[in-house]
Amino acid sequence: MSRLPLLAFALACLLAFACPATAAAGSEKSMLKQINAARAANGAPPVKLSRSLTSACRSYARKMARTGRFRHARNARGKEILAFTRGQTRMRWVIKAWLRSPVHRRVLIGKNFRRVGIGTKRGRVGGGRATVWVVRFSR
Repeated sequence: MSRLPLLAFALACLLAFACPATAAAGSEKSMLKQINAARAANGAPPVKLSRSLTSACRSYARKMARTGRFRHARNARGKEILAFTRGQTRMRWVIKAWLRSPVHRRVLIGKNFRRVGIGTKRGRVGGGRATVWVVRFSR
């Protein structure tokens, strides 16, 4: 038996597991750009992506998508803002919604924050398919 089918199968498996993480990382980087654009428009300095905060945000987004429970974490480091969207909702809409909410706006454009973690996951929330966003800001 040729090794080619086995190698093709191994590559297909690797891509099946790697692509979702790559897509999520791309979404998270896009969200960072949107966050920093909103911060700049409101006179706040840009935030830098924190690996440790991002890891925690990804983990919590996975948990919410898996359990279908949408709520703030009890012991989150920093200040946390959440969103879930259905369908093809754009990140700009999420940012605009946060800016319209006084509580979320204070966090999103807080001038004392220097670091941010961003996590996203698709799953079921509130009885339907959704994309969950977890964003945590820290000094």
